Amino acid sequence: MIPAAGVRSLRWDGETLVDDADGGARFDLDGTVHGRRFGVSFRFDRAVVSPTGRFTVLLERYGTKAVLFDQGRVLRELDRSFYFANVYEYPFTFLLLPDGREAIAHCPRKYCRIDIEEAATGRCLTDGVDRKPIDLFHSRLAMSPGGKWLASAGWYWHPFDVANVWSIEDVLADPRVLDQDGVRLGIDHEVESLLFLDDTRLLLACGADNLDDVPTTPSLRLLELPSARSLAQVARPIPNGTLVPFDREHVLALYEHPRLVRLADGVVVREWPHLPTGRQRSSIGWLRGTRTLEAIPPFAKHPHAPMFAVAAADRITVVRLR
Repeated sequence: MIPAAGVRSLRWDGETLVDDADGGARFDLDGTVHGRRFGVSFRFDRAVVSPTGRFTVLLERYGTKAVLFDQGRVLRELDRSFYFANVYEYPFTFLLLPDGREAIAHCPRKYCRIDIEEAATGRCLTDGVDRKPIDLFHSRLAMSPGGKWLASAGWYWHPFDVANVWSIEDVLADPRVLDQDGVRLGIDHEVESLLFLDDTRLLLACGADNLDDVPTTPSLRLLELPSARSLAQVARPIPNGTLVPFDREHVLALYEHPRLVRLADGVVVREWPHLPTGRQRSSIGWLRGTRTLEAIPPFAKHPHAPMFAVAAADRITVVRLR
């Protein structure tokens, strides 16, 4: 336990936790707290760091504003459409292009249009053609670990959560690829979240609702890319919510609290009911049946070690598995 009030975001820097959204405050595992390094005069509540660590974006999860930093220096401000921005997550991810350049994927013009820009210069790589995107609210953008795929876990009206995946190589050759469905995943259930295990395997957390409005059982579905061939499907008794990679055989499912789920059979091998992680089951932040935004506690899985951290109102709890 590390005493810490008002934590907005979490990431690991070696054995230290960092809250970039609150000015870069740092928390050592021995409980030492290093105050913020710079002032943040806005309500940012999420931070995203580029694959090389050079760039950082601070954004407001249910807002329209973000800012891009280059090695701690403000590079430029980013924006998205106001349209329903107060209820679903800001669509953003970093990309590592085939030639090694870092880029950003976001929706600066329309909620349904993804654009890719060079991070360092802002030059748009998806202009120059007539774009006619389908009517889809993009959100929770993600890049596969090797930089081969771009995914969106968004929604369309009224509302139904969906997943889309595109080849980054195809997108750079013809940006109009982004305006269609991408790889045909063959999923007719709502998709609560998605996770790239590597550049050939996509894990989907599917909900209990499908296109036929017939309630079913939540499940985890593992697909092979680019064929979308089903590699595995396991039923789960409760929603999965957000998925976080853990190791080759397990993922963390964050609905209500962290659960360590075995991919082979969906069995929960460990769980931590005393650590609330929210009830998020969609990019849409409203709790089901209400117009109350779900609070999403900051969470960070260590990139190399079997441990994770989750923030509460007055503390950060770090869990290390032996």
